Amino acid sequence: MSDRYATYHEGRGPLKALCLALVLCLWAAAGFGGERDVRRAWVGLELFPTLLAADMDITARQDASGALPVLLLYRDDPATALDMADRLRRIDRVRGLSLRIETAGLDSLDNLGALSPAGVFLTQSAGDDLERVAAFCRERGILLFSPFEGDVENGAAAGIRVSDRIQPYVNLEAVRASGLRLKPFFLQVAVVYE
Repeated sequence: MSDRYATYHEGRGPLKALCLALVLCLWAAAGFGGERDVRRAWVGLELFPTLLAADMDITARQDASGALPVLLLYRDDPATALDMADRLRRIDRVRGLSLRIETAGLDSLDNLGALSPAGVFLTQSAGDDLERVAAFCRERGILLFSPFEGDVENGAAAGIRVSDRIQPYVNLEAVRASGLRLKPFFLQVAVVYE
């Protein structure tokens, strides 16, 4: 009996090692995916002002002070959203308008009242809340920019497409549903999802 017990456990040694290696690979991949999302967000942030500038009615979206209101939405990482807001503040103007940048958590979306920014930028994936955020933006005629993979196909008006190069990615149906009009030249250089 002890020989069979020893043989059984010796055979499980490689299986245990394989399972441990698989768990470590999945853990590393999850971490890498998170890092990849952070990189996508920062790259998307660089394109976001260009997309705002492509809005043909951008000057009508300024607030009472003459600034262009922008909202950065996060899930659970306000520090990164604040860092991104600081980065956007370094941009002097978008089509002659200064930016007024605010950050808010996804959980506070329903409490934003009549806030109507010119654009909303997702600093983190909205996950299951994407449809709620997209509906909020459509109802208020706000440009929703999400740099996260799959979000443009699932209702965000714009994002980024990463292939051999990085390009703006536009969901024309979401743009139209929001009542937005983008400059034709911008649509020529963007990848369009219909």
